Amino acid sequence: MIASRKNKMTLMTLSSVFTVGVLTIFISFCYNAIASVATPSIGVQIGGGSLTNPLFGYTPQNVEIKVGGSVVWYVRPLVPAEPHTVTFVFDNKTMINGFLPSNPVVFSPTIIDSSGVTKIYAPNASLTMTGTEKYVNSGWMFPKGPLPGSSDTFTVTFQKAGTYNYLCLLHPWMVGKATVT
Repeated sequence: MIASRKNKMTLMTLSSVFTVGVLTIFISFCYNAIASVATPSIGVQIGGGSLTNPLFGYTPQNVEIKVGGSVVWYVRPLVPAEPHTVTFVFDNKTMINGFLPSNPVVFSPTIIDSSGVTKIYAPNASLTMTGTEKYVNSGWMFPKGPLPGSSDTFTVTFQKAGTYNYLCLLHPWMVGKATVT
């Protein structure tokens, strides 16, 4: 009788420890899931899209994200080395004419702010858009390796709700849209 009671107590203790462990894992998972929902990141592939459109396009072409979230544009490795950009132009007077590689506003990640101040960043930049910019550009993007100094990723964190249309400066028919709510 005493052995049976000890077995029941041991079974209850093990059951309690197991339940607490499962609850701890569940709470941890929920906390991490909520944290990742609060500041999500969405990936958009540039070029190398499909068999019918292997060099041009953004996949997906349109994304939706919450304020404070980020979009990461990337070029897959082992795709044809076709250059692309992710370029937001909010002021037509700021549009960059000519696509010379020596023009850092086209070739490098860049922000031109509302007062016309130009900031140029290193390749693979992570930029924050406040919604007051005139121009934001990824610089030339290639798969890793073919062109030193070019990017293969470009990240923008959006701080203001709105619709943000972008295009590739080298292929202006290549367009996309980020809707921030």
